Amino acid sequence: MNWAILIGGLGAMYGFFLYVVAPDREFRQEMTRAEKVAVASGQTVTKIQKGSPVLIGHNKSYNQGPLRIKPGKNGKPVFEPFGDWKQVRNTGELVAEWTYTGVARETIERIYHPDGSLDVLSYTVPAMLNGESVRETRLVYFVIGQPADTLVVHHWFLKHGKEVKTSWSYDAQGKHPVPEGWKFQRF
Repeated sequence: MNWAILIGGLGAMYGFFLYVVAPDREFRQEMTRAEKVAVASGQTVTKIQKGSPVLIGHNKSYNQGPLRIKPGKNGKPVFEPFGDWKQVRNTGELVAEWTYTGVARETIERIYHPDGSLDVLSYTVPAMLNGESVRETRLVYFVIGQPADTLVVHHWFLKHGKEVKTSWSYDAQGKHPVPEGWKFQRF
């Protein structure tokens, strides 16, 4: 599975993950002159980043959260999102939120329905696969209208950033796999 395709597809569907994939270009575009001067002189800048509005369906939304900007090699700034970020519609509704875990740009994401109920939860955990240490990303889909009830879980097993296995189950631990020939249907 190509993460860019997955994230792009989910982003198109939900309008989130915008900073997880390739944020540096937008972060760089939104640096003030004072921030550029401070970073160029070797200082670290910490700020609350409010991204440019993006269009999701017929609504505009923006992403907001804490960001560290450090001097990097060759004079290029290094951007480190951290803590809790939110995507909010201009009308004030919460679309999604994610927490940076401190492992690279790994996050815990929560995506919400317009009524505010939880739709999807995504997180990564260490795992063992065929005796090897890997990272497992779990995308947990909840029953629409019943956010405490798991519908299905998509598991991705990654080693050095490359997928080595993918599977579906009815539980987060993968102990109850979906039947052979099962097709994901959500909407």
